[in-house]
Amino acid sequence: MLLPRQEISDGWEQEDPTGIQEVVGRAPDIVIMFDCSMDTMVRRALRRGRIEHRADDCESAIRQRLETYYTLCEPVLTFYQQKNLLCNILAEAAPENIFAKCCSVIESLQ
Repeated sequence: MLLPRQEISDGWEQEDPTGIQEVVGRAPDIVIMFDCSMDTMVRRALRRGRIEHRADDCESAIRQRLETYYTLCEPVLTFYQQKNLLCNILAEAAPENIFAKCCSVIESLQ
């Protein structure tokens, strides 16, 4: 989410869609959803676990965390979609392509 002074917050896991407004004192300019499959997310998290030696990054734990995250985020995403603030970025591509798309979306707000 683009926050005041052009800050970015990630992983906003709240059931209350207005929670971010309470924290920063205003509504976000945009909410970006990086959209990719569960399998892609699991594969990326497993790779991160190997690099960072995280014991909690086993496949079953990752899948459970993602299920919880998706459940909690659904009402938030719906809320911002209805306000035309939700931007979905297909995140199955290479990281540099995803980054370029994200930069393009943020620059369009300037």
